[in-house]
Order: sequence, then structure tokens, then C-alpha cells
Amino acid sequence: SPVRLMTNFVNSTKADGGVGEIIVVNDPAAGDREKLEGYLAWKWGLEGSLPSGHPYETAAPAVLWTPADVSTAAWWDTSDALTITETGGLVDQIADKSGNGHHATASGTNRPTTGTRTIGGLNVFDYDGTADPDNKHLDITRVSDKKKHSTLRRNLMVHAKIATPH
Repeated sequence: SPVRLMTNFVNSTKADGGVGEIIVVNDPAAGDREKLEGYLAWKWGLEGSLPSGHPYETAAPAVLWTPADVSTAAWWDTSDALTITETGGLVDQIADKSGNGHHATASGTNRPTTGTRTIGGLNVFDYDGTADPDNKHLDITRVSDKKKHSTLRRNLMVHAKIATPH
């Protein structure tokens, strides 16, 4: 079964905000986590939220560095219009930029919108907090290691800005 992103089966809280980038990495090497945090914060204009003493608190990681430079299992970037398929502003699919084919899909009316909200001037998927019965979500093909035929524990980094939940 797929992994469902941005839905809550525990209670009726609905996501209200924008999701910009989701990165799943395989056991990051020393320093990679900080590079990913720095990359996300500086790209999305949130560098002021990095904690004091963070290696990228005052300067972004090297200009040419991207999540592809680490062991990335999956990478969805809502600011990259070339990776998004939509119908009337409703997201149908976002392609996995890692090259591993873990595309995220949505169908029916429970889809986030694209082109309606930005963070740091970049497009994000909009989850509007409406109380639809199944909440807006994306289904992601399970990220697994094909050699071991099992789902591995992954480090998931999500850049999101969530408003007050409804």
C-alpha cells in the first residue's frame, strides 16, 4: 500500500498550509543533515529559522549543492514546475527528482492545489484545511530497497509551513 502524505487518521485535524519540498535520504553521512537543512532554509527564505550555531546559519551551502549530492531515496520539489502534472490547478502527480521513480499521485477531489500559494516566492502545494472526508493528500509509492525487498527506515526531511489547523 502507498504512503499517504498530509493526512491524519488519528483525529479530525486538517492540514492548512503549504508544503514545498520533501526529501527522503538513506542514512545521511556526517554533515549531510545540516547541508539539507541549510539547503532547504536558504532556498525557501527561512534561513532565519536555523538554530544558533548551525553551520549554515549565516551562509548557504555551496551554490551547486543539491539533495542529489547525498544518498537520496526520494525527492519531491513543488517549486519545480516541470515535475508537476495538474488539472485545473489540482495536483495529479509530482515526479520524484531522485531518479528512483517514487512519484507521488493524487486523484479525485482530495488533491492539494498548485499555483495558489508560495513560500519565499516559490510555489508550494496548498492544503487548505477544508474538512473533506479523506483530507487532501498525495499517495507515494512505498520507498523501499529493491535488493532487500523491504521498506527501510528512512530519514525524512519536509519543508512545510502550516497555518493554524482547522
